[in-house]
Amino acid sequence: MRKGILLAGVFFVIGGCGPSGPTPLDRHKQLVSALDEASGLLAGVTDEASAQEARPKLIAVGERIRELYKQGRIDQAGGMDPERLKYDPKYSKELKELQEALDRFGNEKARVSKEPGGVNLVRTISVYVHPDSSR
Repeated sequence: MRKGILLAGVFFVIGGCGPSGPTPLDRHKQLVSALDEASGLLAGVTDEASAQEARPKLIAVGERIRELYKQGRIDQAGGMDPERLKYDPKYSKELKELQEALDRFGNEKARVSKEPGGVNLVRTISVYVHPDSSR
């Protein structure tokens, strides 16, 4: 369910268009890059000290992800259905890149959740990556 929510949100990022700011494809690349960066930061977490060290960096990456989602919603063309875009073959490469980045991120989240201090760190970044599922 969360992947579906996230994918719909991501197609706001890919599907949006407008004269200012990055293009939808640029936003997509930035989102994949940010997810990969978050995965890399999580990969370095092995204990509570490394979790504390990663926290401010993850928050900075999370803020970039939040801004990309926001730009996608603001620039979105009226009437464009983001749910339908994920079935458009034109976006299959982007969808695959995104899914691979999400899988890497999910694997690292699962691993870090088992480390001391990891659960709170995972909750911190999840608020940014899965904004609709945060509590």
